[in-house]
Parts: sequence; structure tokens; C-alpha cells
Amino acid sequence: MPQNIPESLQLKKGESYVLQLKGLATSGYEWICTIENDEVVAVKKEFSATPQTEKKLSGASANETFTITGLQKGDTQLHFKQIRSWEKNNPAREKKVTITIS
Repeated sequence: MPQNIPESLQLKKGESYVLQLKGLATSGYEWICTIENDEVVAVKKEFSATPQTEKKLSGASANETFTITGLQKGDTQLHFKQIRSWEKNNPAREKKVTITIS
């Protein structure tokens, strides 16, 4: 089940947090994540199956999974946006997350 995007995360160096967001790819939307300081965290994105996509139901979108991994001590901010490629300045949703790595 997709999670809400937290306001902040505290991780240890080498620790990972998996954030699963509801996809809307069938409507043309995709989640993107920009990292303020990519020396502090790494973010890997994957699409994950849902019960609807596993059954190949028409109009079902896969969820989008982001794995956030602490690389070194420090603070940074992630900016998540759910956008259409042709409407980059008009996101359906957006959220900023403050990350602290200890």
C-alpha cells in the first residue's frame, strides 16, 4: 500500500528507507525526485506491481517506489513532484522532505 510522504526522515549512514507512492502513469503522471545534496543521500526509483496491474486490469497504474539511502552524515532535502512531462510547471502533487543522516 502506498505511503504518505513524511515531512522528515532520520537515517544512519548506510541505512535505507523505502517510500512507495501511488502511481498515475496511465494518466501521464510520473513521480520525480530531486536531491538538494546528492553526497548525503542516494535515491533509486523503481515501478512496483499492484494487485490491479498484476491482474492486467485496464487503466491500472503501477506504484512508484523510491529507496532512499544515507551516504554520509549531513542534512539535505528531497523534492518529490508528480508531473506530466509536458506540464513540468504544473505538478499534480509535490512535497519536500528534510533528510538527516547521522
